[in-house]
Amino acid sequence: MKYFLAGLIVFLLILPSASFADEKEELLRKMEGLTKELEKLKQQVDEIKTKDTQQEEKFKEVEKKADKASEISRFTLSGDYRFRVDSVRVKFPAQHTYMGFGSDESFTAKNDSIMTHRFRFNISAQATEHIGFVGRLAMFKVGGGQTSTSLSSGNDPMFGIFPHNGMLFDGNTGHLATDNVLRVDRAYVNWASMPFAFSVGRRPSTGGPPTHLRQNTERDGVPLGLGIDYAFDGVVAGYFHNKPISGNLKLCYGRGFESGFKGVASSKVDDVDFFGFNWEADDSGKNLFLQLQGFKAFDLMDVPEIQSFVNQTRFPSTNLGDLYHLTGLLMHKFKNVDWFISSGLSKTDPKAQSAAGFGSLLTDPGDPDLDPKTGYALYAGLRVPITQLRSKMGLEYNYGSKNWVTLTPASDDLISSKLATRGSVYEAYWIWDIPDKPISRFAKAFIRIGYQYYDFDYSGSGLWLGEPKKTSEINTTTVKPLFPAAKSMQDIYASFDVYF
Repeated sequence: MKYFLAGLIVFLLILPSASFADEKEELLRKMEGLTKELEKLKQQVDEIKTKDTQQEEKFKEVEKKADKASEISRFTLSGDYRFRVDSVRVKFPAQHTYMGFGSDESFTAKNDSIMTHRFRFNISAQATEHIGFVGRLAMFKVGGGQTSTSLSSGNDPMFGIFPHNGMLFDGNTGHLATDNVLRVDRAYVNWASMPFAFSVGRRPSTGGPPTHLRQNTERDGVPLGLGIDYAFDGVVAGYFHNKPISGNLKLCYGRGFESGFKGVASSKVDDVDFFGFNWEADDSGKNLFLQLQGFKAFDLMDVPEIQSFVNQTRFPSTNLGDLYHLTGLLMHKFKNVDWFISSGLSKTDPKAQSAAGFGSLLTDPGDPDLDPKTGYALYAGLRVPITQLRSKMGLEYNYGSKNWVTLTPASDDLISSKLATRGSVYEAYWIWDIPDKPISRFAKAFIRIGYQYYDFDYSGSGLWLGEPKKTSEINTTTVKPLFPAAKSMQDIYASFDVYF
């Protein structure tokens, strides 16, 4: 019995130890499992941290690229290239001029194929919320040539048959076909805080309405094309209004010629300045555009500072007097047909004769009559779309009176500005928009073919020097123009334009 009790006591003592050992082993297994789970969790956390670091680095890289893209996107770049061929015929009556040109017989000057290349590069950028910059570089060269004399007939165009077409000066730089130099055509800053605006620099004063219609472009310049197509440096202050219709009024000041320091023996002329206004109204709901422009040119010089002659430069010698100018424009689109009518008045106020022998404003050399003279001009046209052919057909006509004077030396006409003509000019053109998908909002390409006929009634078109002479009366003895006077001119042209 006592042995039984002793064994029972031993069994009872051993039983809890065995049970505890089993629980211990189970606990150890669970702890090992938890340790493995913790290791997995730690590994996952490390992987997440690594991914977060990589994502942060990628985000920083993207942010840098975005900042760089933002810097680039502040600039807007565009440009255009044009190849053009002109075939020109100009008829001259027999004549002797004040400048020494003489021909005892009438003759025809001709060039069957004048090739020109024009390249322009545009840039704009926003500097602040209200201030932005606009610039344009331009190259305009004669194919196979490096001077403007190929378009004026002579090393010294002043004595050639197209004198005004050989004068490369500040007012037509970048717009007269010459060499392959890339020149600054425009560079100005706009500061607009509505309803007021201020602008200063090399102005967008060429290619104004309605001349952009025949160029198949949007409006390229501010001034009305019949009055000013002249590259100049200046300042503009404007006010924008919404009543009775949307529009603006601008006051404009420009420097046409800088005469240099006074008190120097060789400097005997004053600066040439322009001051004027430009008002325009645009009723987009009715497709109606109105423009009124007026200006005064103070102390016009006899000839500008010309750099295009071979081995020589000409400078102004005398301030001749003032020029007053007023032009207006009505432009409308009716059932997709663009049409316009424009008119202008000019008045010269001569005060002195040229010391270089060029006469005065609409006055011959030595003529004591320095009375003011008034001229006028009319300009009308329409452009009709032909949707089925992706084309546009245009017709234009302009007329200038005997004493008409305008400032359009930067016009797109190759030989002579048609809007400066004293007489009539007829033009017909056809534009074909090439059916190719554009890859930017600036992109387009088209072909333009046209014909111009100039009927000169009076001499001196495009110039303010010398008394205009009736071309039907010009001869070799009694009626002499200051420069060679053409009777008529024909220009057949074709161009290939690409905008990008």
